[in-house]
Amino acid sequence: MGQVKRIFSRIAQVFFTLFITMVVLVSFYPLIWMVLNSFKTNNEIFQRPLALPGRWDFEVFSTSFVRNKFGQALTNSLIVTSSVVCINLAVSALAAFATSHMKFRGRNLFLAFCIGCQVVSAQVLLVPVYKLLRDIRLHDTFPGLVLAIAAFSVPLSMYLFNGFFSGFPKDIFESAKIDGCGDLRYFFRILVPLSTPIIASITIFQALFTWNEYIFTLTFLRNMDMWTIQPVIKNMFQGYAISYGSNFAALSIVVVPILVIYMAMQKYFIRGLTAGSVKG
Repeated sequence: MGQVKRIFSRIAQVFFTLFITMVVLVSFYPLIWMVLNSFKTNNEIFQRPLALPGRWDFEVFSTSFVRNKFGQALTNSLIVTSSVVCINLAVSALAAFATSHMKFRGRNLFLAFCIGCQVVSAQVLLVPVYKLLRDIRLHDTFPGLVLAIAAFSVPLSMYLFNGFFSGFPKDIFESAKIDGCGDLRYFFRILVPLSTPIIASITIFQALFTWNEYIFTLTFLRNMDMWTIQPVIKNMFQGYAISYGSNFAALSIVVVPILVIYMAMQKYFIRGLTAGSVKG
């Protein structure tokens, strides 16, 4: 009987491995297809979309980078993404520290309000936000775009931070205060160093969200030299003479920064999300 169980266990393990392998292949297939088609001409892409390239010319990436003027767009995206992530982490972490460790009137109402803000679609508020930025003379500027994106991204981050911070024993906070440790000192010296998983998770999530942001850039920035990468990608596929191979090469370059961030922080990603999603 024990041998039969081991056989069934081995078969189940094989099927599970095959299933995971298929899921991984399906997930990575679009990326692999995009990179392979970067080396093809338009005729090759339309006639043999699934075949290997006939010629492997890596100069297509540098040529595409220059042709599509990706240098400025990538720089703009890096500036906006890094600024939004820094503001998001600072504001949401401090707000979550207040709602999880301090007692003040209206704390639960404030937390419920922040959670409720996630229900509101950003597209619904585009016109009011644009008028606000115009009135304070921040439209068509990087600070205005950064503040608008950060404002809509803070509530979710604060909710995740609040769930993670609430899991810390309150005895640590109370003992630190008895020893003369102030609130901010406790936050920066004790709480932040212990919160690496949730910080890494929110960094990846918000960096991906900001890097792929399209509608805010198109609405708040009129100067095309200030556009981030997504509107530039849209313009690449417009017109009558489209070089799909060159465009796919440019798209392959765009994926690299997010992959680098994920690979650098992936060991904390799942642990941070699971810890931050449950209020202890």
